Amino acid sequence: MGETLEAIWKKRASAFYRNSMPYVGYMLRSGVPLVLFLLLIVSAVYYTEFIKQVPADFHAVAAGAVLLTPVVAWSPLRTWLQPADIVFLMPREAHMDAYIRRSFRHNLPGGLALAGIVLLLFWPVRTGAAESADAWKPDLWITLAAVLVMKAANSLSAWRE
Repeated sequence: MGETLEAIWKKRASAFYRNSMPYVGYMLRSGVPLVLFLLLIVSAVYYTEFIKQVPADFHAVAAGAVLLTPVVAWSPLRTWLQPADIVFLMPREAHMDAYIRRSFRHNLPGGLALAGIVLLLFWPVRTGAAESADAWKPDLWITLAAVLVMKAANSLSAWRE
């Protein structure tokens, strides 16, 4: 029990990545990356065609809400805690904030990047959609900041829970 919580977190994270690396090699040899690359190219072609000809009756705000809500709401927190930790780490429960905070810092950048990428991919559709002249059209940077703040706040509240 002399190990620090930081050392436990690092040891478990490295063990997870070390154990999962052989499977990454199997996946790379299976042809999945080629299929995903072809799917990405085909999707990019259809997406650029859609951006060029956004339908006049396209509801961009509703589509943006449907696209961004799951990305902003999904806040995984990978802690590498195991069922036996309920017993063995119970005496250190008062100090577990540092352990969980480390997991939060590990997971937050990826979640923020995903939310930003989804917004940036959606933004050309938003600007190309025909809307009434009096509709409020926020700036990209304000919207990006708002989405990132919502994502960070949601992740923080999930961590507190």
